[in-house]
Amino acid sequence: MMLTKTTAKRPRVRHAVVPSFLLVLIVALHALPGEDIAHASWLDALHVDKLIHMGLFLTFAHSVFVGLGKSGVLHCGRIWATVGCVLLGIALEGMQGAWCPGRFPDVWDAVADAVGVGLAWLSFRLIYRFWPGFA
Repeated sequence: MMLTKTTAKRPRVRHAVVPSFLLVLIVALHALPGEDIAHASWLDALHVDKLIHMGLFLTFAHSVFVGLGKSGVLHCGRIWATVGCVLLGIALEGMQGAWCPGRFPDVWDAVADAVGVGLAWLSFRLIYRFWPGFA
């Protein structure tokens, strides 16, 4: 059977809505000035911010994987998506130090972002049992 324009898989814009919303949210949260963020000593002592970083990037990367899977391009895009999400976390930490008053880059925040992406990869594999398109 030959694929035509109507039967061929094409990425759909609707599959990018949730990842796009989460991307804007993550960038906005990273861009908050330091004086706009409440500081609570017991939260800082427990490093809750690392859990927040991990959770945000887990949710974001998982939504990217689901969007790619529903679009039918996960087979060729999963490595690029994973690397892109990790590089986004590193870039946002660098941006904080350069452009956001009162904020400083933190290597451990970038590590937490990368761990979140890794957990998204693992959770996607566990939920769907495999990468779609692979037996």
